[in-house]
Order: sequence, then structure tokens, then C-alpha cells
Amino acid sequence: MLLAQPSGGHNSRVRRHGQPRILSVILLILIFINCSNAVNFTQCLADVQLLANETQDTSSLRFNNGSQVTVQSIFNATALTIDACYSQCGTGQEPFDWETFSQDFAAWLLPYLALISQLPFGARYQVDNLMAAVLTVGSPTLAGYSLFLTLLNTRWINGRFSRIHYPTTRVRETVVRVLSSLQQVPLRIRPGEAAVFESLVILPENDKWWSMFDDSLNYIHTWSISSATSIAWVIVAYLLTVADSLSNVADSINSNGQGTGSVWLWLLPIVVGWLVLSPKCAYGRIKHAYKRANEYIVVVAQAKRNPTRPNPGLVVEPEDEDLSSPDEARTPPVFNYSRALSWSRSVYVASLFYDAAWSRAQDNRTVDNSDWNGGNSPDVPDEHRQGDRAQIIDYCQPKSNINVDEIHWAPGVFKRMILASLVTLILQWGTTCAAVLAVWFTPTTKLGCRSLAYLIYGALSTVAWFLLVSSSVLAHYARRSFTTTTLLVPAARTGGSSREHSQISLSHASPPHGSAHASGGPSDAPHPVTDSHTGGAQQYLQAEMSNSPRRNAFADVGRYLTPTSSRQDVSENLDESDSQIELRPLFSQASDGAAGASYDPAKVQKQGAMTISHYLRWAGKTLASLNAVLVITISVFQYANVFDRCFCNSSVFSWGSQAYDVIVFLSADVALVKGAWIGGFVLAFVCSALFVGLIYLLVDSLPA
Repeated sequence: MLLAQPSGGHNSRVRRHGQPRILSVILLILIFINCSNAVNFTQCLADVQLLANETQDTSSLRFNNGSQVTVQSIFNATALTIDACYSQCGTGQEPFDWETFSQDFAAWLLPYLALISQLPFGARYQVDNLMAAVLTVGSPTLAGYSLFLTLLNTRWINGRFSRIHYPTTRVRETVVRVLSSLQQVPLRIRPGEAAVFESLVILPENDKWWSMFDDSLNYIHTWSISSATSIAWVIVAYLLTVADSLSNVADSINSNGQGTGSVWLWLLPIVVGWLVLSPKCAYGRIKHAYKRANEYIVVVAQAKRNPTRPNPGLVVEPEDEDLSSPDEARTPPVFNYSRALSWSRSVYVASLFYDAAWSRAQDNRTVDNSDWNGGNSPDVPDEHRQGDRAQIIDYCQPKSNINVDEIHWAPGVFKRMILASLVTLILQWGTTCAAVLAVWFTPTTKLGCRSLAYLIYGALSTVAWFLLVSSSVLAHYARRSFTTTTLLVPAARTGGSSREHSQISLSHASPPHGSAHASGGPSDAPHPVTDSHTGGAQQYLQAEMSNSPRRNAFADVGRYLTPTSSRQDVSENLDESDSQIELRPLFSQASDGAAGASYDPAKVQKQGAMTISHYLRWAGKTLASLNAVLVITISVFQYANVFDRCFCNSSVFSWGSQAYDVIVFLSADVALVKGAWIGGFVLAFVCSALFVGLIYLLVDSLPA
């Protein structure tokens, strides 16, 4: 048995004593409200009938279909007009019934609240986990969208790499698993002059980097005893409660939780879906896996590496200015909506590099242009995967017809977004309409407080989803197509400013022993850098690749590499025995501007889109938060008879001045309500089953 620490024991005692106090306060408020304005509608109807019999005025009485009562049928009347209800019964509600409230709360709502704990969280900060739960409850559309889009993206990357077997099928499968697992982080693929990502693709030593990363990410958030028990509890409780309510329709018909049970049913397929996909969303584990893998990274032309510096070729925790929104850095998978576009772009760029390398390997081309002697093996021999930086960069460059727009927007990403939206909207509105159906045909029929509340919940959920997804599209539009890595001599050796030196992200050195430069220089000589840390490196790369038979697809990235401050030619001052060169990620013109970069009008033009994106994100999250409070409030009000009052029971929104309140339910009414409840149950169950069924139908095409 685990013993709690003293502070933990104190906190647990505070929670044990605090929770009953909160519940007691809520209960006292409900009791006070009900006792001060409680209405007995049955007695009120009897009083109106007596008054009508005395005055022979039946204008206040109605039958259940809304028709007016004759004098001979005064005591057969079953409903009151809205005006008579107000004047004779007041504006209060039926008395609060603790037994009914506790039973309905425990049967209809409590299992769902407990099921929220089975959602995947894992954020760095607990407030982000709380926001993930709030967004899920407040916008099931967003939760389902993120879930299904994650599934479609995983299938897409698996299909994208299915025809690529570079360098081996086993390594390719490892790469797919790693990239797929990184959908819960702001993944950045940064090719460029430094050849860090290119080294991950080509060098055989980095096969271990991929396998180590994959092994460290191979933890499972999937079915457990607690999750299976929670799901079984919800299913059994829901089915038993539905069966019980159908056998006693006339009992507490206006406070029955049939509608709330349906409006919450979306949570079940969402939890099941995440358990099936098992997203890697634990921030601490991902960071540890990334750090552990980087201990084994090998970069071409690098004799030694400082392991305390990040790997700028594949980044899982980019700089704040490289994030389109703060939600990108939040690992709970409900935030995948904000990462889908950037993740798809990064994976698409990665696939282009692997595809280019595989195409050249199929043509029996080696990295260093030596003779191919791979035999009949489908795997690329390790000796054919060696070369200097220019050769490695050239070997995995995409084809010359690659369009920058295609790299900014990954192909097919909008189709996947639309498909995920359609499937999720079916789930959202299937369960919402099921709840509306359950109360729509409860006399007085048509639109009332309960049905309107459910419609508002579904509408706000959809609007919040639309705002947040629109925000992610605008934010991605306002970002650059590429994030690249460039070479930079340390400021201490070039006379550069400390401000420039502070932007360095990784120590980069000369080639490993045995590699040779295309220029024919010594293997341990540093690469020259000319008069600027970006332009000079770019000029050097162009000089190195001047004899390349294929066009460098990233040659046009030079328009993104604006020279900063001019400096003297330092290549002649470099000590060949000193292998230390600095590697710098170029991620935005904002940071370059701090170092003196030239003005970029294109970025300024996109600031408006980014500003709108921020406002949309704030509005969407605010709506979702309010909606989460709303759906819980709706459920509590339903069980507490708050809706059981003249205004809500009369369906004023549909009937207007002709509204009436049905007080006595006939057998025909009970049959109508029972049919509506069965229809709502079937609709919610079918939509939920369809969502789960599609997940299981597509899951067999995911990476093994």
C-alpha cells in the first residue's frame, strides 16, 4: 500500500472536506430556489378547472393537441394556456426532488464525467491538460476532428512512404512510425546548407538515431483495466438507464435524462478512438526520447558535436517565433487541429527527400559517385551511403519540378481536413439531434427550452471548431514555406556581435575521418565561409554543387536567406586544425530582423492574417469554454426540474402566443414520447457506432 506524503495527505483532506461543502452549497441554493418558487402544476390545473366551471369560461384550458376545451369537457382538460399558467401558477418550477436528481445525475451524467479522465493528456503544464478537457467537452466537433484527422494523416504518411524503400524497408518503417508519432508536437523538418536532416536520410550511422527515437517513443496509451472499466460502465449504465426510462416514461417525464444521455454519447467514441490510435502525447517522454536519440546523431562534415545543443534538422520543440500559435506546443492530441498543416508540410518535405534518394538508388547511383556493387539485395549497401556534404545534399534533393506552394501546403491535406470534418459533424449532430428528438416530441411538442439548449450546445461546438480550424489555416498561411539551416562561423572568431552569436543553435564541425570534400581539401579542414553568414554559406554551397547533374531544388531558397551584416572574409583566418563551425537554423525573418536583416514586405503583408488568426483562436476557445459550462448546466437543470416551468413546458419558441403547458399525459402522449426516445437512442447509437466503425475500418492501414 502506498503511503501519502504529509502535504499530500493534507491536500486529500482538503479535497475530502472541500467537495462536500461545495456540493452542500449547490444543493442549498437549489433547495432555496425551489422552495421559494415551487409550483404544483397538478393542483394548479385543478384550481383553473374549478374557476372555469364557476365562470363557464374555458379560454384558459386546452387539450393535449392544443384545441380549446368546451364547457362540457372542463374537467377533461389536460393543459393550460401560457397566460393562464403564468397568472394562476406563477413563473416558478416544480419542487426540487433530491431522489430524482441524485438518481438521474448518477445514471446519466456521472459516468461521462468519469470517462473524461480516460482522454489522452500529457501536457507539460497542468493548465494545458485542463484546457484540453474543456475543449473536448465544449467542442466535441473539435475533439472528433482532431482524432479523425490524426487517423487520416497517419494513413497518408504510411501510403506516402509505401513505395519508398530507402535505405531499407525496416528503416523506412521506423521513419514512418517516428514521424507519425510526432503529430502531437510542432514537428519541423529543416533541410539546408548544414545538411543535418540530409544526414539523417543518407548516412548509415543515423539508422540508429531513427531506431533509438522509435524505441523511446514506443510506449502505449491504450486499453487498460481502468479504461475498459470506465467504458463498460458508461455503456452498461446507458443501456440500463435507457431501458428503465422506457419502462417508466410517465414518471418524471420532464426531468428524465434521456436527452442528456444522448447529448453526451459522443464522448464514448472519442475515448475509444484515442485508445485505438494510442497517440504519443506525454511531453516528458517525447522530450526524453528526442534527447536520447540526439546522442547518436551523426552529421556529415562533423568531427564532434555538442550534445547539449539541439538537432536543427528535425525539431520537435521549435522556437516560439517558429510556432504559428501557442496551441502547437501543447501535446494533448485535441490540439492536433493546430499542428495538422505544419506537420503535413514537414512530413511531405521529408518524403520528398527519401523519394529522391530512393530514385537515385534505383538508378544504381551512389552518394559519392563510385561504382555500384550492391548485388541482388534490395537494401542499399552502407558503403554507397557515404559522401561529403555537397554530395549528400545533392543525392537527396527533390526533383526540379517541385513547386514551393506544394511544399507550403502538403498535397491532399485539405481533402483530409474536409473528410475529418464531415465524419465528425455526423457524430456531433447525430448525438445532438438525438437529444433534441427526445424532448421535441415530449408534450408540449416542438421547440422548447430543453431542445433549444441542446441545439445551442451543438451550434456553439460547431462554431468553436470552425473558428479554431480557420485560425490554424490562417496561421499556417502566414508562416514561411521553409525553415532551413545555414552555416555560420562563430562570432568570437569573425568579429561578429554577441547578438549574432546568441542565435547559434548547434555546434557544427568538419567531416568525419575518411570523408573528403568535393574541392579536394583535407578531411579535417573547416568549410569556408565568405562575407556573410547566410549569403557566404549559400555561395559556397552553390560552388560545391556547380558540377551536380541535377538541379538543387532548394537553390531558390536563397530569396529567403537575406544577408545580414557585412563582415570581412574570414576563411583565410580559419585555423585548419580547429574544426569548430556553428550551425544556425533560419526560421523566420523576425529573428533575422533583430540581427539586421533586410526588410521583408511579404512577411509584413501576412501579419494581418496572423492577427486575425489570434482573434479567431481566442474566440473559439472562449466559446468552447462557455459551451462546456453550458452542457453541464443543462444536465443539472434537467435533473433539478429547473426546466419544469410554464415557459419551458409550453414550447413558447414554436407556439408563440398560442403556447400551452401540458400537465396531464395521456396514453397517446406516452406512446409518442416512448417512440421519440427510442428513435433518439437509435440515432445516437448509430452515429457513435459509425464513428468507431470507421476508425477500426481504417486502422489496419496504419504503420505496424
